[in-house]
Amino acid sequence: MALGGFALPEISRETMADSREQKKISEYLYQLTEQLRFVLTNLDGDNFAQGAMEKEIAKSALVREIRENLEDDRGNIHTLSLTADELKSEIADANGNISTFTQTAQRLESEIADANGNISTLTQTAEKLESKITDANGNITKLTQTASGIEAAVNASKLSFDASGLHIKNGGFEIRNKDNTRVLYADTNGNLTLNGKVNATSGTIGGFTIEENTLSGGGVTLYASSGIIRSEYGTNRTDIHRSSLLFYENGNQSAQIDVGEYGVRIFTMGGSESNTKGDIALLLRYGALYIGGAADGGENRIICDNPATTTGGSANVRWVQRKDEPYKGRYSLGYITSSRRYKKNIEPVARDAGAIIDKIRPVTYEPRTGEETGVYYGFIAEEMEEAAPLLCTYIEQDGKKVIQSVQYDRVPVLLVKDAQQTHRRLAAIEKWMEEKEKAK
Repeated sequence: MALGGFALPEISRETMADSREQKKISEYLYQLTEQLRFVLTNLDGDNFAQGAMEKEIAKSALVREIRENLEDDRGNIHTLSLTADELKSEIADANGNISTFTQTAQRLESEIADANGNISTLTQTAEKLESKITDANGNITKLTQTASGIEAAVNASKLSFDASGLHIKNGGFEIRNKDNTRVLYADTNGNLTLNGKVNATSGTIGGFTIEENTLSGGGVTLYASSGIIRSEYGTNRTDIHRSSLLFYENGNQSAQIDVGEYGVRIFTMGGSESNTKGDIALLLRYGALYIGGAADGGENRIICDNPATTTGGSANVRWVQRKDEPYKGRYSLGYITSSRRYKKNIEPVARDAGAIIDKIRPVTYEPRTGEETGVYYGFIAEEMEEAAPLLCTYIEQDGKKVIQSVQYDRVPVLLVKDAQQTHRRLAAIEKWMEEKEKAK
């Protein structure tokens, strides 16, 4: 027996004992009751014709909703709702957790909500796939995929990837290597931190143009192959090398600063780029300042902030050849002191000063080298060495002691000694003459 497309389930002693069969019979009776209600409501002369009743009953079956609720003794509830355009399934447990699945011809959607207020939703249409998670504090993350791109959002921060590239809005980013070391980081204020190497053969960065081996902009060029940084302004330029700084004026090198184990050297130059280094204008080494001299370090003149002291003479300054490393063989300015605290082994001049003075030959001379010209009074150091070697100064050349000059400031010592001896002789003569006068 069938009515409106519903077949009457088989009823027997065995089926009545089966709970599933009982459910089928109950559903049949429910559907049959609904059909009868519809028929009685809409029965009139227009639809009482032969076959009309079955059509109306069939029509009512197409538009009705099928709904089923299942509940167990633990408080779990499953609700299934079915219409011609939607299928919806919902499961709730006794703890307040709920999952829902909804299907239509245009959309699939699933949602899971827990008792703490956290919700995750997955929605799918023909144009879009979207996943959304919301926690109880109002934080939201959403991942959306379409044919034109992918977009991820965390609250107000958004990451999107489309045909034009990767875009980040209201957020920073971080890149780590295989060792979990952060190599690239950008914060929300736009500050970029890089820990690693950047390789580029073209493009621009901060107003600088990247070419194969150079980075240039604003008159400054960095040469990767030679390690030179060049700054140009018209025909003038400055080149920074690994340990040198070169200056050019109108295409010609004018000066150079070198830094190395010898200290800091400043060379003055003039001429073409191919010129060799000229005179040292300044050399700073081991706390000493060298001024002037040739490039090989010869005849350097030195100025020290704390010059050495020398013994003897008047309270003035003189050049002193150093014997200590690393200045050995070079000169520095030193105070000439006369205080007893700077001297030892003090003895009076024992020799006859007059005999020494008689051996000294004063001369006039003209300088062979140097800036001075003209005729001068002086002594010859080699001659002075024969008469009074203590008045001479020496230098070391090739491991040998070589006489250099006369200590003119110490010559008066012999003159004073000779004057004292002369005074004593005069005093003795005067005394002899007085005694001789008395004896008359």
